[in-house]
Amino acid sequence: MAKSIEIAKGMADFCASKGYVENTAHGIVLAVVRGRAGEIYNLADNWVLTEREWWELLAQKLNWSGKIIPLDEGTPGLNTQQHFVLDTAKIRKSLGYKEIVPVDHALSHTIEWELSNL
Repeated sequence: MAKSIEIAKGMADFCASKGYVENTAHGIVLAVVRGRAGEIYNLADNWVLTEREWWELLAQKLNWSGKIIPLDEGTPGLNTQQHFVLDTAKIRKSLGYKEIVPVDHALSHTIEWELSNL
């Protein structure tokens, strides 16, 4: 296993909304069953971490003791200063959406699936 992972500093600090598949499916069902036709609902899990924080969480789950090294180089074609975080307040308030699978379990299930489907 690698002893280190190098990532551009801008990407390491970048935040983007994510959604675990079961949580996303749950939100879609809520929108279909309880939502109003023509309404737009942003859907994403409530936890927002930097890419580096995600990688550190993965490393912890995999018992990987290597280092994540941010490099002082750019990310061509990507503005990492502008994070991509969705406002999901509307679906939470109007349809009662909340994650049905917590982040810890979602990450564990994803790792298990990935390792068994290499």
